[in-house]
Amino acid sequence: MPQCSHRSLLVALAVGLIAGAAFAQSSGSASPGVTEGNLKRLQEMRDTIDADSLAPPSRLTPLGYRVDWQTRVNRSPGSILVNAFVAADGIYTHDSNNLVSRVSLDRGEVIWQTPVGAASDELLDVYRVATSEHNQVMVVGRLAVHLIDFQSGVYDTRERVTPTLYTPAAIRGPYLIYGSRGGQITWHQWEVGYPWRGNSLPGAVTAEPLVVGDMVFAVGSTGRILALDANSTRLRWEKQLVTGIDARPAYADELLLVAGRDQYLWALDARDGSTVWRYFTESQLVTPPTVVGDAVYQWVPTEGLVKCVLRPQDRIDGQVLWRQPEATGAIIATHQNRLLLWDPFARVLKAVDITTGTVIDSISLPRVRSITADGFDGTALNFLSEDGTVMRAVAQN
Repeated sequence: MPQCSHRSLLVALAVGLIAGAAFAQSSGSASPGVTEGNLKRLQEMRDTIDADSLAPPSRLTPLGYRVDWQTRVNRSPGSILVNAFVAADGIYTHDSNNLVSRVSLDRGEVIWQTPVGAASDELLDVYRVATSEHNQVMVVGRLAVHLIDFQSGVYDTRERVTPTLYTPAAIRGPYLIYGSRGGQITWHQWEVGYPWRGNSLPGAVTAEPLVVGDMVFAVGSTGRILALDANSTRLRWEKQLVTGIDARPAYADELLLVAGRDQYLWALDARDGSTVWRYFTESQLVTPPTVVGDAVYQWVPTEGLVKCVLRPQDRIDGQVLWRQPEATGAIIATHQNRLLLWDPFARVLKAVDITTGTVIDSISLPRVRSITADGFDGTALNFLSEDGTVMRAVAQN
């Protein structure tokens, strides 16, 4: 049976006692029981907890997070834990043999484990589909869609997907909208298990389609951008860049932000595709832009993380606020006026000041394979390791 290890109370107690004892000593108002020996033992306890935790609680506290729980998810023989997805009221992990596990958000309990097809079908995402007729977990693979009963974990059905997925899929009502290697943007009707209709662009669709209201935006390997009607799949407008696009666009304030291999960060009017501004860099852009408030952030290999004004006044070439070459990794969340970046190659979590671009903290997490956030506002972070360990940290005010 899956085992669960809850240590939030112990962690909170140790961190709280250490902080209180340190404050008492520094302020000269030592209370009974606060001695150097006691403080040393508390620090040893903290060090032990840090070493046993996937991410050290003492390093997360300055970032405004406390450890809620840590658990171990059993893996199938010979596998490693590959990824974790947060879907509504659960964390869903899968190993390299496609054993899917549902883990509760509140206590870290492994509720069920279910195998979903062959390991050759790479799993891209997990959705919770709760309607008057369905209460299921949808696991989306490149070759098929798998439906599992939410409560029991009983495998329900497998739907083969044609064409196969080249990108992750966006969900909109009864449809999964995804791109293929052959350039098709397909609306797959998951309730009946068949493709409904779609559209296409030249080359391959290179990123997950972006759904905003009744619009779907798709980008391709030849530099084509399509804006499609989400209800009919008909073309609303299109734009051609000189070279291809690798990264998913972002949307904010009726602007579509596109990072191109043509070395431009484009801000297009989402209503008609006209150029509002474009920022030229010395490098091809292959990572997605991120919008936070009234600014857009883009990683540029020759410049680092660049912050631009979302809507500059009378600046067709864009307006840069700061550049930070040390801010490596993808932006996964924001918290306390900071950007949180995760670099999966170096396995480093960084906190960057939104206003100045200063790197406030850098935490090496060699055991962590991936970090997912509950939402972009950083309400909780979920850490995952290949050995099956999952840890959850929640934001503190």
